[in-house]
Amino acid sequence: MSEQFRTPVFSSRKGPLISLLPLILAVLVFAFSMGNIATNVFDDPDTFIHLASGAWIVENYQIPSIDPFSFNTVGLHWAAHEWLAQLILFFSYAMGGLFGVRILIATLFAFTLAYQLRFLVARMPAPYALLLSALSFTALLSHHLARPHVLTWPIITYWFIGLLRSTEQGSWKAPYFLAPWMVLWANLHGGFILGLLAVPFFGLEVYLATPKNEQKKALGSWGVFFLFALACSLITPFGLSGITFGLNLASAQYTSRIIEWAPTAGYDLLPIVFWLIALLGMALLGYLRLPLVRLLLLLGFVYESFSHVRYTSMFGLVAPLLVAQSFGQHYQLRHGKENVPNTTPSLANKKNGMQGRYSPLGLASVIVLAILFWGYRYQINQANPYYAPSKAVDFVEQSHITGNVLNYYNVGGYLIFRKIPVFIDSRADLYGDRKISEYFSITDLADTAKTRRLMQEHEIAWTIFPPDEKIVSYLNSEPGWQKVYEDPYAVVHIRK
Repeated sequence: MSEQFRTPVFSSRKGPLISLLPLILAVLVFAFSMGNIATNVFDDPDTFIHLASGAWIVENYQIPSIDPFSFNTVGLHWAAHEWLAQLILFFSYAMGGLFGVRILIATLFAFTLAYQLRFLVARMPAPYALLLSALSFTALLSHHLARPHVLTWPIITYWFIGLLRSTEQGSWKAPYFLAPWMVLWANLHGGFILGLLAVPFFGLEVYLATPKNEQKKALGSWGVFFLFALACSLITPFGLSGITFGLNLASAQYTSRIIEWAPTAGYDLLPIVFWLIALLGMALLGYLRLPLVRLLLLLGFVYESFSHVRYTSMFGLVAPLLVAQSFGQHYQLRHGKENVPNTTPSLANKKNGMQGRYSPLGLASVIVLAILFWGYRYQINQANPYYAPSKAVDFVEQSHITGNVLNYYNVGGYLIFRKIPVFIDSRADLYGDRKISEYFSITDLADTAKTRRLMQEHEIAWTIFPPDEKIVSYLNSEPGWQKVYEDPYAVVHIRK
């Protein structure tokens, strides 16, 4: 096999501290996720849709095929493609409320970065591994939310590590053991398509690096693996539509109005810029030289992360894995050492030190329990009232306000969670271009006569919007409407 498959070894004589780095990182990330209000995992309206969907599945013992949550979609087909993730989120909520959901997200976040660091620290010196892990942390923060994609972070990391290890072993055989994981991934989130698309890239890399007399075997092995993984991805309640759903969603016109599908801009660009600076620095200093196929794969993730905000976290997960082997090899070549062990002599020689007295895992467990106790005591798990205007909805229920509601796009999920049928929510695949355009035709107020006509056609009886929305000022001046409630996050109008 070519030299590109030679795996650098930085872990043959690891000291205790280096061995504990993934565990230390896991505890730190868990603590951050549980206690940092600035990155509230509930700052997203979709969380409540997923909780409501999970509850509906449990109550009805089936996965919905017709939308049960919106009066504006009567009879429309809707498939809960993330049904398994919705069940897991709902069960965590049922056991511990929003605090239980926060624990689930914090655990997955911490485990993902720890597992990634374990892979990195075996292929490069620990300081560089920690640097790449820190860059991944910043990228993942942009999607540090209670949503199904977080449940797939460990699977994504495991999938790509498995593919990379198969290239490092110097064999043309494909990693068939990975394929069954596609069943779990496909039932959790639509991002499994990217996992499938990565397989041909790794297969081509192995094919090009394999001696000519074995290239047919490599091609056949990776071809069978791809088909096997594809077949496993079809083992869902939706079959082939699970794949076509993701492709149709990515190409739909209405995605341009959805923030997470919009091109990355503003502060969301910073993690990508940090990564590009790091990669460019590695390359210019001679520490990075990727095989062409792997370079194309990396550039593909860069392109997607610039094109859509939602792929920033995927790029942060995969980028360090793709460059780890090459960086480790060139570090060894630059420093003229076959093996640069990650050691900490001062700690390694203390045979009767900390490790002899108590288990680091036990200490980590105590710290985690203390974090949970602190979090439960102070309950830093409240939903953002901008997406979950609980006081306004309490008023609506107490005042017995009924009928069709024209709701703000970002509070649709919370209204569904409170069992109120909505005009619209963030399930753009369900509403499609026509209904989403209709919503914006009403709220943009480009044609007030059209706004009035559409509200009459849909028999809108009450509305709920943030105070700074244009339609609030419009309804304040309309003689047929009356404002009955207002707080800093929501205004409720009823038809007179």
